[in-house]
Amino acid sequence: MIKRLIAAILLSFLLSFFSLISAGTTGKISGTVTDITTGAPLPGVNILLIDARLGASTDSRGRFFIMNVPPGIYQIEVSMLGYQKIIKRNVQVSVDLTTNLNFRLSETPIPGDEVVVVAERPLIQKDITSKQTYIGSKEITELPVRDFKDVLAIQAGVVKDAAGRLHVRGGRTDEVAYLIDGVYVEDPLKGGFDSEMEESDLARQRMAGNLGISISEEAIDEMVVISGTFNAEYGNVMSAIVNIVTREATRKYSGKLEVLTDYLNSSPYRKKDALVTDKNPILDASSQTRITYSKPDNYFQGYPVMLEIPGQLQGSLSGPVPLFKNFSFFFSGKYSNFNDYLPHGFHLDRNYFAKLTYFVSPALKINFTENLSRQIFQVYDHDWKYLPRNQGLNDVSQRRHILNLSHTLSSRMFYTLNLHLSSHRSEFGVWDWNNQRFKDPDTEYRKGDRDNELEFYIKGTDDLYLKSETDLYSLKADFNYQAGLHHEFKSGFEFRYQELNSVRRLEPWPEEGGINLTFPLDYDPIEAAVYLQDKIEYDYFIINAGLRVDYVDVNTKIWQEIDNPESGLQNISPKLQWSPRLGMAFPITEEIIFHFAYGHFFQFPSYSDVYTNLIYLNPDVLKQISVALVGNPGLKPQKTVSYEAGLRFQTTSNSVFEITAYYKDMENLLGTHFYRIGQQYRYSIFINNDYGSVKGIDLSWRILTNRYLTGALNYTYSVATGNASFPTDQAYNAYFELEETKQEYPLDFDRRHVLSASFTLAYPSRNNASGWEKLLLSNLSLNALLQLASGYPYTPITDDPTLFIPPNSARMPWISTVDIRLEKRWPVPGMNLGAFAEITNLFDILNPLIVQPYTGRLWDTGKLDLLATGTDFVHDPADAGPPRLIRIGALILF
Repeated sequence: MIKRLIAAILLSFLLSFFSLISAGTTGKISGTVTDITTGAPLPGVNILLIDARLGASTDSRGRFFIMNVPPGIYQIEVSMLGYQKIIKRNVQVSVDLTTNLNFRLSETPIPGDEVVVVAERPLIQKDITSKQTYIGSKEITELPVRDFKDVLAIQAGVVKDAAGRLHVRGGRTDEVAYLIDGVYVEDPLKGGFDSEMEESDLARQRMAGNLGISISEEAIDEMVVISGTFNAEYGNVMSAIVNIVTREATRKYSGKLEVLTDYLNSSPYRKKDALVTDKNPILDASSQTRITYSKPDNYFQGYPVMLEIPGQLQGSLSGPVPLFKNFSFFFSGKYSNFNDYLPHGFHLDRNYFAKLTYFVSPALKINFTENLSRQIFQVYDHDWKYLPRNQGLNDVSQRRHILNLSHTLSSRMFYTLNLHLSSHRSEFGVWDWNNQRFKDPDTEYRKGDRDNELEFYIKGTDDLYLKSETDLYSLKADFNYQAGLHHEFKSGFEFRYQELNSVRRLEPWPEEGGINLTFPLDYDPIEAAVYLQDKIEYDYFIINAGLRVDYVDVNTKIWQEIDNPESGLQNISPKLQWSPRLGMAFPITEEIIFHFAYGHFFQFPSYSDVYTNLIYLNPDVLKQISVALVGNPGLKPQKTVSYEAGLRFQTTSNSVFEITAYYKDMENLLGTHFYRIGQQYRYSIFINNDYGSVKGIDLSWRILTNRYLTGALNYTYSVATGNASFPTDQAYNAYFELEETKQEYPLDFDRRHVLSASFTLAYPSRNNASGWEKLLLSNLSLNALLQLASGYPYTPITDDPTLFIPPNSARMPWISTVDIRLEKRWPVPGMNLGAFAEITNLFDILNPLIVQPYTGRLWDTGKLDLLATGTDFVHDPADAGPPRLIRIGALILF
């Protein structure tokens, strides 16, 4: 083990002279200063970012560069003795992009004479060489959505499946990487839910979809979404990067406090006989005793909370640390308690984020970030409608510590060092509501019994207990250097050491016929990566070219022959993967940019699948199971080859239109293969045998600078096909004795048409406004969000057993929603007060997420003479999207 650890560290250092950052968190400002009369370049001009401790001087050709600039809006001061000073406001800087500014100074005999100008944000960035979307904090906090993932879901190329999980450009849900301040933040074990557990039923899929990162929206400064192709600095991901850059501490005190209620209108599903007459299944046949549904009496079904009030409280505070010079802080927190609109279920979220910033000198900055979060939730499962307290719930917590040192050596050169420690804890099981703890699976679980029609559970408990603990230690650094006018180099390495532990108990009731299996997991994989990247910038073209090398050591064994459980075990050799990347942009005119990108993208399968059920590597254990699913530490990295080309047009002085066409060829995807060996062994094992392809077009139109109206329109047409939608599809085919799929078909999340439109109508404050105008109309805004999408595919069934029907050959109905947020703010001395209302699904449209395969309609089976086709059981409210929900809130800003 120690030898492998040392080898991985040495490999990283040998492959790169300097170190790597896993993702960009800063931008760059460049430009030229000339004499307004002669046009001659001016050397020695001072360029200063006011309140940012950053600056530069122009060289002999009047050029300047300011690197390592955090994203945000700045004021820039340009000054030189004998020339009029210029202060330029509203200068926008974004992650990984160059903001170009040119200044013309006029001579003046009056010292201190200055000119103030307001910069217009460029609608088209010349140096974007792939499809990228930059979303600011204002858009995230003011749209009528619950969290940043809802903002992500309305971007071009993004599809939300029936379980609420996100897919980008036809990729699987785990092909999206989430980063906070350049650090990968997801649980490497996904809470212990491997593909087998995630895809067992829709409720488990929704449960796994809730296990992602949690962060207060108030902590987000900018979110960058890179879909399809990305530079060499981003690795171990195939479909998209979501890079969240958190807010920097401010030099003046500022803050915000916001209160939001839970939904105020009554849920159409939290009542008796909601959709149809409740079945109230028979509990005891001899006495005809029935078990009945009733709305949960207590908030959050009686789960203990500090503030037993439904709704959300969140806020932020930033400013200098008292008594400490050059020391400032940013803090945000969120405390939310929400009931589900479905017959039962709830979601509790606690999140704390803090960032301390200390400037050792104007060129040397140290950030310490701490992020703590905890989510407790129960996802509605229709099978447990009448016994909600016997259904399992999740308790998920995450703790992240990031120490970052950023040292600007000159206006052209800087490096960063990044130390990251994080822990993830997840527990799923049946809750003991009397003693307020998880029940002991050894003694307190009972076999679940369904009613006479095999529909609803009437006795027993959930069949699963799962507990996982993961600890991650990572070291990163990066070196950026602007070489001359045209080359910006990045290089570096990353090292990650992970301690993964979990235990899964399945059907722990042997006395009642349960299989009573325990699946332990205890492994310490190592990852390392290096990259070198060159950003080449000319007026007529921009190229991002790079090469990335990834290293993975799973540190365990697998059968010598995966089709022979008795072949003995062998050590798995570390995997080394090379990934070339290329992106180009060609400014045709000042208003039209063409870009092209190409790359090979690799992603190692999830550790929850690599290590799952490895107790079956023991042939004596494997032969006791009728059909087993076995993990495979010998898996190869999955591969996507992606091509993309697009045009960006500035259509008016304040709007831009973008069209992007893309194609993805996916191979070596995680899948399963079934083996039957004699009469002793029947098992499916994870292998790299799935494949697929995606092609599509994204259209985006944005209004960015209009004072009264801002908006965005995104449309995607795509075709996503493959031999399997999920890694365990072929395993399930084997279990039900169906043939493995050999051809490509539309994937379960293949939505051909997806459209979203968001806009904000604002009535700004006017200096000469009357009293009633200030009271009712000034600072009034309406945010609206429209979403329209074609239906998911499904496989229909008929009465003719001889008729072959291709998988996913039919389509569900289209869905649509309109969400709005109306907000009014009142300025008072020293602060702003505000009130708002949010309505989701304004027109209360019934949107089907699941249909009955016989009719293709929601809740209509077409036949009621079979088991599990009773009207109450079929009418699962989770098969439809959310109804109309109304919330109100208030806020204070200072």
